This record gives sequence, structure tokens and C-alpha cells, in this order.
Amino acid sequence: MDFLKKFLFDGFKQGDYTYGTVHVFSIMFLMSIVVISIILLRGKDKALINRIMKIVAIFTLVVYVTRHTVNAIDSGKYLYNLWPFYICAVNTVFLCIWIIFDLKFMKDFFIITGMFGAVLMFVVPDGIFVDKYMTINIFDSLLSHFTIFYIPLVLLFTRTYELDIKRLWQVLLGLGLTVFNVEVLQRVLFDRNEDYLFLRGELPFTIDGVPQFIIMIISTVLAVYMIYFLNYLLCGKLKQLKEDLKLN
Repeated sequence: MDFLKKFLFDGFKQGDYTYGTVHVFSIMFLMSIVVISIILLRGKDKALINRIMKIVAIFTLVVYVTRHTVNAIDSGKYLYNLWPFYICAVNTVFLCIWIIFDLKFMKDFFIITGMFGAVLMFVVPDGIFVDKYMTINIFDSLLSHFTIFYIPLVLLFTRTYELDIKRLWQVLLGLGLTVFNVEVLQRVLFDRNEDYLFLRGELPFTIDGVPQFIIMIISTVLAVYMIYFLNYLLCGKLKQLKEDLKLN
């Protein structure tokens, strides 16, 4: 019981263990799973790949809900702890739901921005590895970021799912709703003003004199187009991309 209490609530040995053993080993292990999965699943039946992704999504969602329910019980702030604000949290919840129920609308948004959220963990890992040993919070953070990186990469590299630039408006709509969720709903529902999207804080790629939100908007739009380009390149459809861009 003491182990379970520490794993769920108290932690074992708290401190800043960013780039410590748990951090480095976990990332190396999870990235190896991504590479191995792509190699093993290329050329396999799409129905099989989709079933595997659903299993990953269900397990991740169960862990996510468990972790945030535990935090809600511990803090007494139920709705706030269960409400997703970080882009990675939004994707953990909704990408998993979209995969489980095979939903199509806005899927490009969750596929693309899921990878954004996962990469941000590597760039800004602060507040994740705050214990020397594995806890429910660290495990959920690792699993969530792994899933929103793993599922898109496997689906794209196995060509089980292909992005379509004609659905770009859905990606932009999703980004707008994400900003609305953080900048408006957070204040209205919880009277808080946390910088969950790093629009006002400092990141490693800041530019002196340029507001952070401008850097984030421009880099996000460029990254979206880059991922579309790379996916068309992977599928050998660059000529189709030119035609689709003309239509847009």
C-alpha cells in the first residue's frame, strides 16, 4: 500500500530529474518502439494496423483518465484537472477518441498537432520528470506524448492514413479552437491565465524583440505545411500537391 500511495500521490524522491535516468532511458526505449513498429508494420494489412492503434489509444486514454482523476481527488479541483489545456493533452484525449471510433472530420488536425505536442516535451520537458523514480504522473506524461507521436508516425509511414491539403482548413480550425480553449475558456471557467500554449513565455527559439505569440503562430503554420509536404513526398504525390494547392 505504501508503494501504491507513493506511485499515485506522494512520489518517491522528488526533485528535478530532467535528462536523468528515467527521462533518457524512457525516451530511448519509446523511440525504438516507434522505429521497430514502422519497420514491422510496413506493408501489413491496414485493418490490422488500425486495430493495433486502437489498442494503444484505449490503453493511453485509460491511463490518462486514471492519472487526472487521481490528481483531481488529491487536489479537490475535479473539472480543472480533467479539462485538457496543453496541446499534448488535447491530442491525447481527442486523438485517442478519434482513433477508437475511427472518426474522419478533423483527423488531419490531431495527426499533425499530435506530433507538435510530443516534440514540445523534448524542447520544454520542465515539470514532467520531478521524481527520481516512475510515478503515475511521469508514466502518463511519457505514455501520452509517446502515443500522440507514435500513432501519427505509424499511420503515415505505413500509408494507413494519408493527409490531404484540402483539409488544411480543419487544421486551422482546430488550432483556433485550441487557442480559444486556453485563452478564453480557461479564464471564463476557472479564472486562471496559465500560458499553456507558450504564447507569452520563453522557448529556446525566441527572437529578441519579436513577441512570442508571433513566433509560435508563424512556426506552427510553417510546420503544418512542412508536414503536408513531407507526407505528399512520402506517398509520391508531389504533383497532386501542386494541383490541390491551386484548388485551395
